[in-house]
Amino acid sequence: MNHILLLFGLYFIQGLPYGVQTGFLPVYLRSKGISLASVGAFKLLLLPWFLKGLWAPLVDRFASKASWLRGSVAAMFVTCLFISCIHPDDTAVLCALLFLFNLFSATQDVAVDGLAIQLLDGAELGAGNTAQVVGYKSGAVMASGLTAVEQTLGWTGVFAALAAVYFAALLVLQGRVKDGECTSPDGQTKGDKSARDDYKGHQSALRNVHAEVMNTEGTVWVAVFVLIYKLGEQGAVSLFPLFLLDGGTSAVEVSFWSGVLGMGASIVGSTWGGVLLSTYRLATVRVVKRHCQLRLLPLLLMLWLTANPYDRGNLTGAVHYDHSPTDKYKYSRTSLLRSPVGLN
Repeated sequence: MNHILLLFGLYFIQGLPYGVQTGFLPVYLRSKGISLASVGAFKLLLLPWFLKGLWAPLVDRFASKASWLRGSVAAMFVTCLFISCIHPDDTAVLCALLFLFNLFSATQDVAVDGLAIQLLDGAELGAGNTAQVVGYKSGAVMASGLTAVEQTLGWTGVFAALAAVYFAALLVLQGRVKDGECTSPDGQTKGDKSARDDYKGHQSALRNVHAEVMNTEGTVWVAVFVLIYKLGEQGAVSLFPLFLLDGGTSAVEVSFWSGVLGMGASIVGSTWGGVLLSTYRLATVRVVKRHCQLRLLPLLLMLWLTANPYDRGNLTGAVHYDHSPTDKYKYSRTSLLRSPVGLN
């Protein structure tokens, strides 16, 4: 359980950049009069997350997971300090720093996944998967609520607060995760050297991981499902807060309803999905199908609201209900397919 709490904290700070990029920043930029096209272009700064597989082998091959974790968290701490010192109108510098922010966060993700494989036994993979999803989304919730902080402390205060969080995380890493071993709060340790030796001893096998995964039953189905699911989710949910903002809802209200409560509902859904799968042992495909059907209701309500005059009560209901447990089923199914190489 202590391993799970450690991983929860690491995934929590990993979710902060995502919440900044998808929750806080779009609302902030749109409230300052930036066009929708320009706001959307900022999503390109998430590119390191799509390309992290290119340098993931380097994280496994060189140095320890502890070194990569401390280095990436320290780099995010410094990056946040730099962002707090610039003016958001300096677009070129802001984009460069946000790109680095995502680059370091993606690298941390690779290191944390490797650490999770070292720390968790087979029986703990389900709990580790829950820690991943819930921890990551909790970090995103916190970052989405930074709009209220910005109203009080300004741009500088927002990123200074983020820098403080990363500094605190760095102090925790110094005590809990050391070179060559991973130390849990109960004092138990697990070595990092064995993971590197295992990597070197199975290089030829790792070269065939892609082929093995693609030959696993259900892989293609899951890939297609996740692609279609995410396209619909991102198309509707990512633009909806901006629609609310353009409709006269304040930036703080948008962040609260769509970011904090919306993502909070998503966390509840992820946890509920884990309970259904682990406790009641329902068929995954059956449950996914039922919740996909239920998911159509808030999406249709969003479509109706965009074409008709609305009131805030209806809007908040749509945002709240749209975050279903489907995410949990997706991650659970994916973790089963990918458990030999990682949790994410």
